[in-house]
Amino acid sequence: MSDEPLVRDASTQVGTKDIAHCASCSSVNITERFVWSTFDYGVSGDFVVLTVIKPLPVITCSDCKESFTDYRSEEIRDATVEQYRRVLAPVSCRDSGLGAG
Repeated sequence: MSDEPLVRDASTQVGTKDIAHCASCSSVNITERFVWSTFDYGVSGDFVVLTVIKPLPVITCSDCKESFTDYRSEEIRDATVEQYRRVLAPVSCRDSGLGAG
């Protein structure tokens, strides 16, 4: 994930019962915002930078100022990788000469 994600929407109060408090200090004074983000996929020296397919929910604590993501962000990252792999597979077969032709 990049160090400086692009903020897409303004902060709003968290509207999910799954996240009731800060993971760091347990405060209930948390807000949620949605950010576009990139992350590296692959191994060192042989990776690509992927942009998430939709904004990630990022939770920020108003008391301790910690920011964190939850399972929803992981699901979005996983879906981004799956989409990349689906697009990559036909190209790889075509480039290797294994595709129909």
